[in-house]
Formats: sequence, C-alpha cells, structure tokens
Amino acid sequence: MTRQIGCILLLISYYCLHHHCFVAAYFNAAINHKPSFHNCADYKPTLQEENEPGTSVIRVTATDPDQSQTIKYSIANETRQQQLFAIDEDTGEIFSAYIFDRDPPYRDTEFYITVRATDNGQPYLDDVCTIKVKILDINDNPPVFDKDYYEAFVSMNTTLHQQVAIITAKDIDDETNNVVNFEIVQEYKDGSYFEIDQHTGVLTLAKRIDRNPGEYYALRVRAYNQGYIEHESENLEVDVKVHIIDADKRLPYFTKVPEVPVILHENFTAFDQVLAVFEANSNINNDSNVIFEIVRGTFEQTNSMNTFLLEQIENTAHIKLARALDYESVTEYTITVIATNRHNLAAEAVVKIMILDVNDNVPVIIKDVSCVQYELIDNSPVFQIHAYDLDGTSANNIISYSIAESNQQHFTIDSHTGTVTKQNRLYNDEKDIHVIKIFAEDNAPSALFRNGKPNVQSHTLIVKIINTDLNIIPQNAITNIPAQEQRSSNDNTFQNVLSISNDYQNRDFFNRRYIMVNNYEGMLTDKLIGSIYVDYDIKDNSNKLFLWDERASTGTRKHFTLNYKTGMMMMVKSTPEGIYNLEFTVIEESSCFPRHNVSAYVTVKVKNISAKTVNQSGSIRFYNVTAETFISQTLSELNTPLYRLQQSIASILDTSPDQVDIFTINNRKLAGGSFLDVFFAVDDTIYTSSEVLNAVLSLHLRKLEEDVGYRIVSVGIDECIAKGHMCKQACKNKVHRSQKPIVVHTNTSSFVGMTTLVQAQCIPQIESSLVACLNGGTCQNGKCNCPMGFEGPQCEKLDICFDGIGYAIYPSINSGNVNNISIELLPRQKDGLVFYMGPLKYDPSLKTPPFLALEINDGMLVLLLDYGTGMIRFEHQQLILHTVTTVDIVLEPHRFEIHTASNKLKGSSRSRYENKDLSGFLPGNMPILLGGTVNHFAKYLLYNWPLHLLGTPETLDFNGCMRNLTINGHTIDFMLPMVANNVSFSYLWSDSVHISPNRFMFSLMIFAFLIVIIAIFSSRNKIIYWMKYNLERCYQYSMNETETNRMKPLISI
Repeated sequence: MTRQIGCILLLISYYCLHHHCFVAAYFNAAINHKPSFHNCADYKPTLQEENEPGTSVIRVTATDPDQSQTIKYSIANETRQQQLFAIDEDTGEIFSAYIFDRDPPYRDTEFYITVRATDNGQPYLDDVCTIKVKILDINDNPPVFDKDYYEAFVSMNTTLHQQVAIITAKDIDDETNNVVNFEIVQEYKDGSYFEIDQHTGVLTLAKRIDRNPGEYYALRVRAYNQGYIEHESENLEVDVKVHIIDADKRLPYFTKVPEVPVILHENFTAFDQVLAVFEANSNINNDSNVIFEIVRGTFEQTNSMNTFLLEQIENTAHIKLARALDYESVTEYTITVIATNRHNLAAEAVVKIMILDVNDNVPVIIKDVSCVQYELIDNSPVFQIHAYDLDGTSANNIISYSIAESNQQHFTIDSHTGTVTKQNRLYNDEKDIHVIKIFAEDNAPSALFRNGKPNVQSHTLIVKIINTDLNIIPQNAITNIPAQEQRSSNDNTFQNVLSISNDYQNRDFFNRRYIMVNNYEGMLTDKLIGSIYVDYDIKDNSNKLFLWDERASTGTRKHFTLNYKTGMMMMVKSTPEGIYNLEFTVIEESSCFPRHNVSAYVTVKVKNISAKTVNQSGSIRFYNVTAETFISQTLSELNTPLYRLQQSIASILDTSPDQVDIFTINNRKLAGGSFLDVFFAVDDTIYTSSEVLNAVLSLHLRKLEEDVGYRIVSVGIDECIAKGHMCKQACKNKVHRSQKPIVVHTNTSSFVGMTTLVQAQCIPQIESSLVACLNGGTCQNGKCNCPMGFEGPQCEKLDICFDGIGYAIYPSINSGNVNNISIELLPRQKDGLVFYMGPLKYDPSLKTPPFLALEINDGMLVLLLDYGTGMIRFEHQQLILHTVTTVDIVLEPHRFEIHTASNKLKGSSRSRYENKDLSGFLPGNMPILLGGTVNHFAKYLLYNWPLHLLGTPETLDFNGCMRNLTINGHTIDFMLPMVANNVSFSYLWSDSVHISPNRFMFSLMIFAFLIVIIAIFSSRNKIIYWMKYNLERCYQYSMNETETNRMKPLISI
C-alpha cells in the first residue's frame, strides 16, 4: 500500500495564512463515497435586518451513501462570512452571528456562504454548497420631518379648504416601509380648524377664521407609517403655527414651478446649469419684488448639506447643483423654495430631484481567503473568492467572476459564486506551484473610465504544494513567477505584484514609504515617525526582522533608530532639515517558504517651521474628510489630496509646490460635523500675512475645491463668526500653536505636524497708545513725520480711486465691534458699491452672518446693515456727483445714525434709525471690500441679500474716489490692500474732474518751464522745496476749485 501525503497552501501577497494537510489514498480498499448536497440550488434563505445574533437562517442537508459514516458541517469560505454566520456542525443549521442593517449607510443587502459537508471516511471526503442569503428590510425607522417647526400665514378672508401649508417627512426604510402618513394631533383644540391630507401632508383650512390679525393657531402634526405600531411612542410630531394677517396683506404666490421631477445621474457635475426655475409674485401693488430661499432641512434628503443652491435674478429663482452627488448616499431630494414679500409673508413650492445610479464603483475583492481542505480528485472545489460592489442598483453591482486563460487548463471558476474548482488530478510531474489570477467585474459600462467596458478588479493567489514525503521545497517553486503591478486606463484592473525571488527586487513599489516631518522651532524630541512598509495586505510583522541596509551611511543612520522586531522608526532630536532616503533589509521566514530578503525604502523629509512662518500662515477648513484620507492616495487618484492642495495653492500664487509648506492637518469634531483644519505657509512670496494669504485664496475657492476634491467650509478659519456673540465687547481669532506634534499614519505614508488651533478670544476694546509710523515715516515727539503723499496720522495713504471696474480688499481692523465709520466720497456715477464689511465666502453653516454695506443707488446714499438677525435697508439722501461728501456712520445695538456734509450743500444732513428688535453688533474682525464686488458674490443671494448689492458689475462697481476711511478711529492705509484690481492711488481730488483745454495747455507750459528751472539749480533740497511750492500753486491755478487747499494733490519726487 502506498500513501501520498500533501499540503495545500493558499498564499495572498506571499504569505501563507493557513494550511491544512490532506490525505490522498491510492490503494485498493472499499469504495468510499463523498457526501452530496442534492438540494443546493433550492436554498434561497432570507433574513430580516436587526435580528439578534443566533437567529436561524436555514438548515442545509447533505447525504452520504456510506451508511456507517457521519457528516460534519462547517463554513468553508472567507473568514468574514465566519464572523457573520455560524453553523451547527451536526445538524447543518445556519445562524446569524451579526446584527445586519439594510438601511443607509451600512446597506447590508445580501451575503454568500459556502458550506462544507465532510464525512469521516478514509480519506475524508466532502462537498460544498454556496448559498446566497438575502437581507430583508423591516420598518425600523420612524419618519423624520424636514423642519423643526412650521409657520404658515392665512388672511381673514381665506376660504374653506384652501391650502395653508405643506408638511413633509421622510423615512429611510426601503420599499413599502417608507410610506409616510400624516395626521393632526387631536389633543390640541386648534387642530380642529384644519385638515391634513393623509398621504401628501397638505394642510388646509377646515373652519372659518375667528381670530384677529396678529393672533395665531397652534397645532401639532404627527407623521407615522404602517407597521411601526410597536414603536408608536417614537412617532415624531412637529409644531405648526398659523398666523392670522390682515385681509389687505396678501400672501405671495408662485407663477411658475417645475411640473415634473428633475432627474440627474449621480456623476452630473454641471454646477452652472439651471436645474429648475421658480417665479413668484409678491401680491403687493407697486412692489412686485420677492426674496427666494431654499429651506435647509434636517437631513440630506431635504438639502441639509446645501447640495443644491438658489440663485435669484429679479423675481426668478434658479436651482443649481453645488456639491457632488452620490446615489449610494441619497437617491432623492425634496427641495422646498420659499418666496417672501415685503410684509414678511411667505409661500412655498417644492421640486423633486431624482438621482440615478451610474457604474462609478469598482468591485472590491475580499482578500481574506483562508486555506481549504482539498481532495485531489477531478472537479474538486479548491476555494471560493468573493467580491462586492458599492453601486446602489442591480444594473451596476452584479458581480461575475472569471479566471485567467493561463489557469484554465487546471482550474475553473463559477462565474456567479466565485468558487474555484480543480479540473484534474495533481500528478507527480506537475509543477509545484500555481499562480491563479481571478477577475471580478460588474455588469455595466464604467462611468469612471468611459471606455465602454465594465469596471474590473483582479486578485492573484499562489497555490503551492509541499511534498512532505520528501520534506523539501523545490527552489524553482518560489522563483521567477512573472507578474507586474499595473493600473490600466482601458480597464480598472489593479494586479498585485507577484515577483517572488531571493531578493524580491521587483517588489520595490510596495516597499516604499513617505514620511513628512514638520519640526516647530527645532523643538521636536525623539519621535516615532512610522514603520517600514513591506506589504499592502498584511500588517503582521511577527515573522520579519528589520535591519539597516549595508549601503546606508553612518551619517544618515545617526538621525534615526530602528526597532528590528516591529520596523518602527524613531527620528532623533535635533535632526537637521533635509530629505533622507533610507534603505532597509527585511528578512522574512515562514514554514510556507524559505528565508529570504526584501529591500524596503523610506523617504523622510524634515522641514523646520518657525514661529514667523506660523504667524504668516493661511488656513483652510475642509468638511467631511479625515487626516488619514488627506495624506492617502487611492487607486483612482494620481496623488494625495495634500499634494493636490499644494499644487493648487502654488498655481494660484504662481510659485512652486515645493514652496508651499503644509504643517498642520488636524481632525476637528465640532457641532456642525467633522472637519479638517489645514494650516500652510508659502515661502518666497509677497503674501506675508495670514489675512492677505487667505484673502487671495478665498477669491479662488471653487478652484481649490475642484483641485483637492473636497468641500471647503472657509478659507481663513474664523471662530468669531460662530462664537463672537458670546463676547461682551470684542472677539479676536487667536492662533494657538504648540510644539506637541500631531502624527498621522497610513499604510504607505506618515505625516508629523505641529498642533495649531484657532480659537475665539474675547478682548476689551482698548486702543493702543503706541505710535507706529507707516510707509517710511519717522516718529518725532509722539507724532509721525511722513513722506510726501502720505497724510494719515500714522503716514497712511488716504486716497484711492476706482474707474468703475475695480475693487480693493483690506484686512480687518481687529479692534472689537464696529461703532463708528467715516469716509469722504467723490462719486462720478450714480450707482456703485462704496464699501462692504462681511464674509468674503458663502458659508452654508451661517444662516445670516453680520455685514454692513454702503452704496450709491440711483444717486441715493443707501446703508445696508445686518447684525445676523435680518437685513435693514436705509436710504439717507441724494448725493451730488463730482462733489466731495463726508459720511459719518454711528452704530449702536438698537439704532444707527448717518451724517453727511458737503460744501455744495448748505449745512449737513442727519438721519437716525431706531428699532428695539435691532440687536447685536457688527464684529470688527471682518475684511473690508472697497469699490466693487468679486466674482463669487453671486452665492450671497443664499443669504437673501438684495440684488442691487449683488447684481451686475456695471451697476455695482464704484466710479470715483474715496478718502480718509476711518473705522473706530483706525485709519485704513490704502497702500496696503490684501488684493487690489484696477485702482489708482494718486488721483486729483476736486469737485470738478474736468479740465478745460486752455487750462490743460497752460499747465503743460508751466511744467515745461519747471524742467528748465531744475537744470539751473544746483542744490537738490532747494529744487525739491521750490518744485513742491510752485507745483501746488500751478494746480491751484489750473483747477481753481474751492476744495483744492483741503485735499492737496499727491506729488512724488
């Protein structure tokens, strides 16, 4: 009798995970039959979600013709399935071992289980059966209203059964379990005045109005669905308040609404395309204007994340896309638009936006295949591989499996189940190792690569046979296995590297790690910075030994220490700035293969970060991205989000990415969600202050978002906007820095940064007593002696002019709340934005941020003010063009005052507005915009600010000059803008901007005469004094206007 003993090993990325010995008998004995699953095709079990572990799924049965033998059952495929399901080895009954959730975001819909039935004969024989378990939805989620409360308005003459409001709610359950019904809670007596449609939520009037204007009805509406009775106490209710208004105050009404739902594919990215159009009438004589607004719901299906935005043009509202869509997250949006008239009465309309699934997800292969017991007979199953697809519909997520053509002589694969079967017996002369490559592809053309082919993922395994009779491993069994790592644009195949040789020279791609270390002021102590990376799939280093490569220099090695057991590296204190390319040798040994060496490479870049760099740094707050993701590179990306940000900033600032230092990436959990704060500095640039850097980049916010791939909350992190109301006087953003490092690790990269935070700090409004002279001025006896042309108290440049197509942005004054503003104006056109203080970027987390704007509208001086509770528009008086007018604005919590004075107007004009409901303050930490708007102001319509503030450039941009802008006693230096476009700093101040031809020729003659005189004088000081004196007289004569003496020309020598 001859017996052959062997061992089947399944290797993933060169590791032997498990092994199991089998016995293949070749001798004359009684026939030993294998067990069989005769009804395998009929097994179609289902399991309801939310069931407790231990719930019975199905009982499988195998039979064996050998009556004396017993059968044991086991789960034979991936360890993941063994964690989800369990089986009784004697009865074959399968139980759940996990609580499944079919609803978003988990979406547990179906799972495959491979069950093995094994007899106790000699040798052991078995059969396998693969079963698909479908997870069924239950009604385990209550409806959720899209608002916290509802308000509606009805007039005294409203007729019975007229619509009052629409109540909407959503249920995330599937199919019939998400049908929402509505009812009025009868415990509230006011509920009897109204009726609600059970299915649509339309609230109508059921009784005559019997209350006076200014009063209201209060009721509650309950949302529920059938089958949720056991959780009836969780049915949500919402308050509804119906206000009574005068009969002569009528509600606005929509004249145009979308008649059909909007249908978009999830890869739709035309952000400028109009998706839906609404038009409305105010229902007020002589004032047809309305203000549109999108209702921001409590969940994403009702636009909680501002995925859609509204842009208003006159009385028309356009709905556009603002953020990328994802069918797997949200399949349908309900967008509610409100139109409000001057009486603050509102009407609502709704548009449905349906999202269609596209094939934008690549199949994911579960690579935790364990070793299987394997009988060497024809058509015997070897193992099963499983993949899943995150696409949301069966049109895109059905997986089929195939095997490489080179493997088809010995193996086959079931295209539906992924079960790999041996075609024929292993013979003695057959090679000892098989490299099996398996493909998993979905069932629709790829929306990622647009090549007409499905998305494909591949996985390669090594099946190796060890002949234990000889107790040797053939050397050629683990060498010269051809493979490569490639990422194809023609298909979505990512093939594991499988080049196994004595030195593993072709595995360098997988054995490289990149580490960025930011060392604040050189104070970083000995710090663990990351481990050596040698394998993508396996994190177990227990069978490895990590050593320095012989080629590594002593000068480099002295800056790092290495743990030879774990591969963890530590950077030694005082390591100099620079790039270090480190080389290591990793020795690996296992019972599956002989001892071999692997070369590993680590690149460490050390950058010293100074306190000055931090003080001049910019900051960006991203939404819904982690630090780990930010430094990682996925298969579909050419580089990391961190590097894409460096490239984008460098492109905007016209510098090299190497000059952009990102030194902090900090995960933040705040009230509004998960955020990532990124701090950066730019070397060798003119933008040497935080405010300037942030202001410049904020003008390119859309480009930054598109380049990096994540939504930006703000450029320039400003905590005072959200928390400044808690300060009694003033709020200042304080940048806190610490030498304590923030360390982020991923498989192939590490980031060591410094701790940097922005915190809102309450400060008193105390003016500094120190005198700092600007623009080359010198301090003498507590006063500034200024160069010519700089006339401010601290040598500020006081004059700036615009030609109707320019603007300038200045940093905030940072001196607390704004109490007083003064400015001198010389307008040349009757329309234009004089100045604006407020946010320079639309932030969806702020419903109505505070702002102030001073503008000229059809010749009228107009002040727009919002303390964050609602905008007030106040008209003061008509201005005279080409005439200098001084404007003073005084702001107080419940009132404000405007005072103007002009030489061509006898006396002055003073206006006052007072309202007890006007409460709050205008923070002084906001940037100042002069002269015109920037391109992204159109989004400010979302704040419901007026069109004449945010309209077309030809009606907005200021044409004329400004002088002596002072805020809280702080004079703005016009020579130091953060950003400026089409401005002039040396315009002649005069009430008349026109010079007659005779005067102009006379001026030229005077200047020619002066040039001749210059040649005569030998003393430079005398020349300068003489020129200054005579040029002033020349201009006085040529202009001959009353205000030339008060606002002298700006002369530079």
